[in-house]
Amino acid sequence: MVEIKTGGRIRRVLYRDFEELVRQGKIKPEAEIRFEPVTGPDFVRAKKLELYNGLYNVQEIAFRRNFTLSRFPMITIIIIGLNVLIWKLMESAGGSRNLLVQIHYGAKVNSRIYELKEYWRLLTASFVHSGLWHLFVNMFVLFHVGGAMENVYTPVAYLLLLIISALSSGIVSYLLNPMVSVGASGMVFGVMGASVVFGFRYKELLPPVYKRYFGVAVMPYLLLCLWLGFTDIRIDNFAHLGGLVAGIICGFLLEPALFKQSGQRFPRMKKRYYITAVSSLLVATAAGAYVASSDPVMVAVATPEGITFVAPDTWEPVPEFWGFEARGNGEEWISAGFLKPDREYQGENSKDAFSDQFLAGLGAAGEIQDLAILGASKVEIGSRTWNKLEIVWTYKEERQRIDVYVTRSDRKLAVIFTGTSLFDYPDYKKLLERLAHSCKLPPSPG
Repeated sequence: MVEIKTGGRIRRVLYRDFEELVRQGKIKPEAEIRFEPVTGPDFVRAKKLELYNGLYNVQEIAFRRNFTLSRFPMITIIIIGLNVLIWKLMESAGGSRNLLVQIHYGAKVNSRIYELKEYWRLLTASFVHSGLWHLFVNMFVLFHVGGAMENVYTPVAYLLLLIISALSSGIVSYLLNPMVSVGASGMVFGVMGASVVFGFRYKELLPPVYKRYFGVAVMPYLLLCLWLGFTDIRIDNFAHLGGLVAGIICGFLLEPALFKQSGQRFPRMKKRYYITAVSSLLVATAAGAYVASSDPVMVAVATPEGITFVAPDTWEPVPEFWGFEARGNGEEWISAGFLKPDREYQGENSKDAFSDQFLAGLGAAGEIQDLAILGASKVEIGSRTWNKLEIVWTYKEERQRIDVYVTRSDRKLAVIFTGTSLFDYPDYKKLLERLAHSCKLPPSPG
């Protein structure tokens, strides 16, 4: 039995009740305590007792009394508004389900990250959505779980949680998933992961009314979302896992706003956990950034006729009916081969021979429509002069930009094609020109 003297009155409670009263801040440091196994027959001020000081934590008491989810989640609303705005712009530009529109607005595209160093896509993919339902589900969860976590952390800490989760999601998806990927689910899983950790770490401090927002209460939704990801090949579960791991790490690393404001840092966190969390995050971020920003490895490609050129090592060589082609992960490609004109063309008429025979044939066969030659020029490739034709045509309902390089080689025409969708051409122009200028023709027969 513990006796508590305050204001001349003595109150007797069981020791377990005494502990709870101290944790709740209901016994002040100036109160006098008599607990005979410790104090003997005398009353002693509470603040002088080790057993009291071990239970009385100003920051935890303030946390219990002041924790609330009533603060308006301004950052979450801004993030949601930005996602809705981008979705609306995508709908106006051709539809948010259109792959080219997704790429234009920042989807994660491995080939562009690797070949063009567009590593900003690791972050922007979290603001691009495919369809209204995809947008609604992500924003619904982000509002409810993210809004709660915004009340937990300071604005800066919450922004760090969102950004780190989005980046980790993009990095893991880039490393493990070759498909185009969009959606804020990395951020969503990040806030869910942090919510679970926060709920378990501070379950003794959370007011009962708020416990349903954190910890074990979030896990059924988290596990359901992961399960759905594993059952549908269209869902990028690697992005989900990347965001989730980042959120869990942040849940251990970031401190709640009430603790930060009261001056206590990382309560009850063991040092080795902090070091592990920081190290893991830095290693993952550095590895992803290194891979994403590295130059593409160029490999030699040889056609059956002996023409050689280089292409990124991720491009797939594909035999064609007239030559040989290397195709990238997106719409970009290069091909090379020989054509034999129907009649003899003299001098520098290789351009005319190509136009009259090959382009006319494609048009007549109905393979291409709306062909337009934008310009013609001469370029030096190796020791040869080539005619360059800049062409736009429609192939299988897609508008494409094709650069054709033509030169005479004995009685044949050597032709190099580089192409991509008209949508992508400005970005891929320099790379495609580099590939074309790497072409080498076989030696002329003796």
